[in-house]
Amino acid sequence: MIRRPCGNFKKNYIQDEGIFPTRLLKIVTVLFILLLFALPLLPWLISDYLLYVAITVLITVIGALGMNIITGYAGQISVAHGAFIGIGAYTCGILANRLGISLWLTIPAAGVTTAVVGVLFGSPSLRLKGLYLLMATLAAQFFLVDYVFMEWESMTKGAAMMELERPSVFGFALTNDRHFYYLPLIIAIAATFFTMNLFRTKVGRAFIAMRDRDLAAELIGIDLFRHKLIAFAISSFYAGVCGALYAYFWTLINPQAFGLFLSIQYLAIIICGGMGSVRGSILGAVFIVALPQIVKNFVIVVTPLIPAAIPIGNIFAGLETLLFGLVIVLFLIIEPEGLNKMWYNFRASINLWPFSY
Repeated sequence: MIRRPCGNFKKNYIQDEGIFPTRLLKIVTVLFILLLFALPLLPWLISDYLLYVAITVLITVIGALGMNIITGYAGQISVAHGAFIGIGAYTCGILANRLGISLWLTIPAAGVTTAVVGVLFGSPSLRLKGLYLLMATLAAQFFLVDYVFMEWESMTKGAAMMELERPSVFGFALTNDRHFYYLPLIIAIAATFFTMNLFRTKVGRAFIAMRDRDLAAELIGIDLFRHKLIAFAISSFYAGVCGALYAYFWTLINPQAFGLFLSIQYLAIIICGGMGSVRGSILGAVFIVALPQIVKNFVIVVTPLIPAAIPIGNIFAGLETLLFGLVIVLFLIIEPEGLNKMWYNFRASINLWPFSY
C-alpha cells in the first residue's frame, strides 16, 4: 500500500517498535541508500562541486546526530561541540602522522578519546543544568580551542596548522573525492541507524525521560548522573568521528575552524532540523550546509548586475552571517520544531487530502 493503513495492526511489541512501519518505507529506504551509493558513479548527474557539498553534508550529519543526542534527546545544553570535533580531528592527525596508524584505528580512537574528554567536561552536569551547564561547556570550548589547540604546539602545531594525507583502504588511496565519498557515507548510515535504535532501548528512553522531567525520572529510579555521562560520551564519540573525517577530508587541521561559531552552527542545525529527531538532524545538516553555498552562488550571479560605483564588498560581506541568524530566528518563531515538523505536516496533508481533518 502507498499510504499507511488505518488502525493499529501491530501484533506484538517488536512490530510496534519497528523502525519501518510499512513495507513501502523499507523499499524506499533501500532504494534511497542504493542511490546514495550510486551517486559518485554518475558524473553526469552530480558534478565534483556537488560531490564536495555531499561529502560535507555526510560529515556534518554525523556531528549533528551527536549534538541532537545530548541536547535534543537528553536535554543537556552544550556549546562545546565544535571543540569536541577538534579533539577528534587532532587525535586522528597525531595518530596518523606520528605513528602511521591506519584509519581502521584512527577513527575509532578519535571517537573514544573525544568520548573520554566529553565525560570529563560533562561531569558538572550532576549539579548544573540549563544556563549554568551552558556556561560550563562554554568554558570547555574556549579552554580546548584557545589553550590546548593553540598553545600545545609540540602536539598540535598550534597556529601553524597540522597537515594530513588522505587515508588508504586495503592499499587503495582515497585521494579522489569520488572514492573518499564512500567513507563518510558508510559511517553516516551506521550512525543514523544506531541512533534510531538507541532510543528504542532502556538507555535511550531514560534520556528522553530525563529531558522531559529530570525530577520525575529520578523518582522512577533513573540514575541521572550516570545517564548524563552516557549521553555526553555517546555525543562526544560522534563528534570525535566527525572530527576525524573532517581531518581526512580537508587534510588541514586549523584550530580556528573549531571555534565557537562551529558549536553554534551545530546548535542551529538541530534547531532548524528539529530537536529530538533523527530525521531533523539530517534535514538540518543539509539545510545549514547548503545555505552558504546558495548565498555564494547568489553573490556570483548578482555581482555583475550591480553598478561598479556601489561597494558590493561591504554589502555582501556579512550576508551569510546575517542570513544564518535570520534563519534561526524565523524557525524559532514560525516553526520551533524545525524542518522535521514541516515534513510531517506536509506528509499528513497528502494523506488527509482532500479532507481538512
